Amino acid sequence: MEQVVGKGVIHQIFGRGVIVLAEERYFTVRFENPGVGEKQFLFPQAFDSVLSFENEDALQEEAREAAVQAAAARQRCSAKIAIRCKQEAMMQVRKKKTVRKAPVKK
Repeated sequence: MEQVVGKGVIHQIFGRGVIVLAEERYFTVRFENPGVGEKQFLFPQAFDSVLSFENEDALQEEAREAAVQAAAARQRCSAKIAIRCKQEAMMQVRKKKTVRKAPVKK
């Protein structure tokens, strides 16, 4: 993601700016308007809604691909969570069945 540092962006509200810092999931934009200053955004989600690169080139396509990959990762995570919840529910049912044994009469 370091390749986006120094690239110009346009925000729908704040106007033009330059990416000054890029981390794993976030990046910081310094806007030309001094009243706006620097703002931090989530990557790549910000490019789905409020930001675009000044020069629509491979970087815009890279942001789109990253958004697709992030969505796929969220779906995989959701599927794993659903499987785990189902497993836990089945374990609870098994526990209840073992607890409900009839008392032994003497």
